[in-house]
Amino acid sequence: MAQIPRMRTIHQCAAYFKEEDPECCVGEWCIRQLVNQGKIPFRRSGRRILINLDTLIDYLASGENEAAGQEDEGIKNAPN
Repeated sequence: MAQIPRMRTIHQCAAYFKEEDPECCVGEWCIRQLVNQGKIPFRRSGRRILINLDTLIDYLASGENEAAGQEDEGIKNAPN
């Protein structure tokens, strides 16, 4: 039997991080940006956006270095 995914709203995900680590800098705005940029999968239930909490934790723990990608974009878009 497959494990039931821990689907949470953006608010609940941010609250989970704050509960686990009160010094955590990952808030609702940060999670919402990840959703809007398509970096984490989500499902809609009416107006609510539901995120698999374990997938979000895995994404944040993967240690992707986005700064390097942004620097490359800046070089490409720099005026000549």
